[in-house]
Amino acid sequence: MPLRIKYKGILLRICCLLAGLFLTFSEARSGVVEDVNTLLEEYGKVSYKNKYKIGKQLYEIFHTNHVFMDSVAPLRPNMLEDSLNFMVWYGSERFYFEYAYYRESLQYANKALPMADVNDLLIYATLLADRGCSLYKLGIMSEAAESVEDAVRISQRIGDNFQLSRAYLYLTMVNYSLQQLDDARFFLHKALDATDDLDNPIDLQNVYAVASDLYIEAGKLRIAGLYAQKAIDMLYAAKRYKVIPRHLVNQSKVYLKMHRHEEAVQKADEALSMAQKYHSDNDMLADCMAQKAKCLMAFGRYAEAAEVTEEAIRYNREVGNVRDVCQNYKTLYNAYIPIDSAKALDALEAYTAMFDSIHRDDINNRVSIVNTHLANDALQQQINLKSRANVMLIVATIILLFTVLGLVQAVFSNQKENKKQRDQILKLLLQLEKLHTSNVKPVHDTAIESRNMERIPDEDDELEPVMLEETDETEQQETGNVEEAVLNPYNAEFLSKVNDIILSQMRSGNIRIEHIASSLCLSPSQFRRKIQTITGLTPANYILTIRMDAAKNMLLQYPKFSVNEVALSCGFTDNPHFTHVFSRLFGMTPLQFANKSR
Repeated sequence: MPLRIKYKGILLRICCLLAGLFLTFSEARSGVVEDVNTLLEEYGKVSYKNKYKIGKQLYEIFHTNHVFMDSVAPLRPNMLEDSLNFMVWYGSERFYFEYAYYRESLQYANKALPMADVNDLLIYATLLADRGCSLYKLGIMSEAAESVEDAVRISQRIGDNFQLSRAYLYLTMVNYSLQQLDDARFFLHKALDATDDLDNPIDLQNVYAVASDLYIEAGKLRIAGLYAQKAIDMLYAAKRYKVIPRHLVNQSKVYLKMHRHEEAVQKADEALSMAQKYHSDNDMLADCMAQKAKCLMAFGRYAEAAEVTEEAIRYNREVGNVRDVCQNYKTLYNAYIPIDSAKALDALEAYTAMFDSIHRDDINNRVSIVNTHLANDALQQQINLKSRANVMLIVATIILLFTVLGLVQAVFSNQKENKKQRDQILKLLLQLEKLHTSNVKPVHDTAIESRNMERIPDEDDELEPVMLEETDETEQQETGNVEEAVLNPYNAEFLSKVNDIILSQMRSGNIRIEHIASSLCLSPSQFRRKIQTITGLTPANYILTIRMDAAKNMLLQYPKFSVNEVALSCGFTDNPHFTHVFSRLFGMTPLQFANKSR
């Protein structure tokens, strides 16, 4: 027993030491940001000579923390003050952006941009892309899109694929956030195309992360998981562990969508642990915590989820990530609903206020951009725009009204045509029963078992859309106006031969009109005309009628057969489709019909 206590004490000391190391690093990182803040505050107040000294100190911090581009030239004592200011502001913007302090990054991007286009176009494109991302994080979507569009234009002009990829990536994020998924996919493919010549895993992983997010939203979970795993494998190979948590979070999202909750929690915990171990920025830590909260809610652990979400809000507030704070409040509201309605209401109010604020800022920003562009004739152009908008609104309303009326008319016409066709088929079925043209034999168990041995697709397989066996649209439109089929002895004999061919091929589920026509020494077009003349139905509808009549007779004659066995015997591999067609013809499901007949 004392030995166990001793080991427990040692383990406790180790845990405390690790926690202390993490806190020490966090404080050190926070200290670096504070040092930069202090130096920049002094830089704005002193003379040129002292500016150069402070600028050199800032440069050393930037290079030490690997946030400056290799192509940036060192500061020189004899450089012009404007050039000195530009380089210091650019370095500060890059520093804050890499540390995910988006408010400060935007502030220094706005300072450096007016001088960037005459100094270095590559820096100009970098600043525009960073500014667009910061605006996106702050929830100012319209200005973010404009900044990134300018970055695309400059990157294409100088032929820099790295900045071009970043610009397209941020356009993807803006459109994704606004639920413009088609546009988001378009820009994502542009970003992926721009990465073809890139081999740096840090450059590529951002694109893969957004691709994973986008495909999760689109419900294509397998593709989303592949992108996340591809990024993780690439980063492990390059030993770039710091950004791996972002992709682990995406894997957790995929598992959560697939209702594999245990694996989702495991990935979220792994992401958070790695983010803490490798000192990821606050933005990434907040993402890990927000995902862990969603996983905890899936297990009903609402109190823990609320606690973790509040921690995520704190981290996002620190870096100015307004958009994610807004989403965190929504998660917090869902966490508090089952356990504390008062706190849930507070979280909902905070979410609503912040959501409205984001959109209000975006609208105000749009207005300021419009006023800048309009210049002296702003008022006149605004009046013209209003008049044009009113005209467009009236035209759109009229078009919408006619569209709705057309849809209503189409629905009623379709219902009427369906009812008419159903009545025709039922009349024909009654006549076929009288002439005993259908003769269904029981299906051996071995045949049914062989049907059941068909391959079941794996869960990860890509699913292709299934084409139902219902009547071809063009053939449905050719349905005749025969009120009731006239079956004289010649027609009855002809139909009897057709029925025998249909019943012999029925179990295969592949009944071809060409084969039936050939067996009767007719061309397909002759066969179609003859069937439609006799029955008033297209060949496809007639074949479906015989199959459904066979199914009905089998349910009557062989009550021990299950509905699935009957469906297979009649050539239906899709049981829901069989049930749908049977219900449409007979007004009840096969199971209801079987129970009623018994």
